[in-house]
Amino acid sequence: PVTILLLHIKKFVVYSVDSTGKTPLIWACIRGYASIATMLIEMGALLDKKDVLGHTASYYAINYKHE
Repeated sequence: PVTILLLHIKKFVVYSVDSTGKTPLIWACIRGYASIATMLIEMGALLDKKDVLGHTASYYAINYKHE
C-alpha cells in the first residue's frame, strides 16, 4: 500500500504530529493497524508521545480494544 511506501521513503513522517498532537503511531493504534504500528515503532516512533488530551498510543490501543 501507499502508506507503507511513504513510510519507507519519508522516515520523518514517523515524528510528525497533527493539530491535535496525534502522531502516525497514535492514529495507527486508533484505527487498529497493528502492522503499521509495529513498523512505526521499529522506525523509532516515540511510545510516550502524548496528544493534546494527554493520551499515548498505548492508551488508544487499549481503549479502542486493540492489542
